[in-house]
Amino acid sequence: MERSGCGKVTAAAYDSRTSNEQYIPGPTNWIRQTARSFAETFSNDENHKDMLPQHNISNETCATTNVDPPLVRDHLLLTSLQRSQGRGLLSQESIVAIESDRRLFSFFREQVARASDVHWGPFFLKTVTGVQFAKFHLRLNDNVEPRLHKFCCKQDTCQCIPPISNADYDCNPAGPLAYGPPVLPSMMLHCLKHPSLIPEEEKSILNQLPKRNCGRLRATGEVAAEGWGLNFEDDWNFGLIIFAIVGMTVLASLLFGIFWTLKEADIQGAWGVSSYMVTTCALIVGLLSMMNRAKSE
Repeated sequence: MERSGCGKVTAAAYDSRTSNEQYIPGPTNWIRQTARSFAETFSNDENHKDMLPQHNISNETCATTNVDPPLVRDHLLLTSLQRSQGRGLLSQESIVAIESDRRLFSFFREQVARASDVHWGPFFLKTVTGVQFAKFHLRLNDNVEPRLHKFCCKQDTCQCIPPISNADYDCNPAGPLAYGPPVLPSMMLHCLKHPSLIPEEEKSILNQLPKRNCGRLRATGEVAAEGWGLNFEDDWNFGLIIFAIVGMTVLASLLFGIFWTLKEADIQGAWGVSSYMVTTCALIVGLLSMMNRAKSE
């Protein structure tokens, strides 16, 4: 290409291999390259974000499995306290936490002390005189009638514990038994009065108790509700009463004889009255012993 002014210009394509040629970009190319660089930078950031682990929150709600704890059936023990005067007192208390015979009879002592004026010790006038397995007839107002072994059980069949067909009670062995109550009343009374003598690992009596597993026994009024448990009997402590009468009478007769002899100088008269006091005491003691024996038979 020729121009005026004696200058000759030749147009040629850019060749990077030619060292004497340089490419000078114009403003438009510079703006385009800058925009391309920014675009590549943001594109790399987005790709980096895509490579990060993603946490997708599921719209589905995970079902929580509620595992119910195993049900422990409550065990109620029916006890009746037959007082020397008035009707019996029925109690239905849980013994599910009791695991030994020693703890069982300690619980009985606390229960009897709460239900009556019975106190444990050798110096109280009221005491428990009998503990035995029994069948109960419950009527309205908690009017309980114990069906005692010596009155209601046949000679070859004992009904003092529930039969094996009755699923309302847990006991081992179940009834009917052919040889009488699982534990004799004398043994039960001994354990009640001396629970500390029972070995800690002993629980044979606890296993044999009829434990109700279906709630409290309730009377309907139509027929008497049948239940099983333990029957306690309390009465006067005749041993302590006799001991107190004899002790006071002997002491009084001695004091009277000595005092009357020293004051009146009448030995025969003084000790004659004293002997009369001792004889009267002997008659009273004999009468009390007969009453105690009649109740025990």
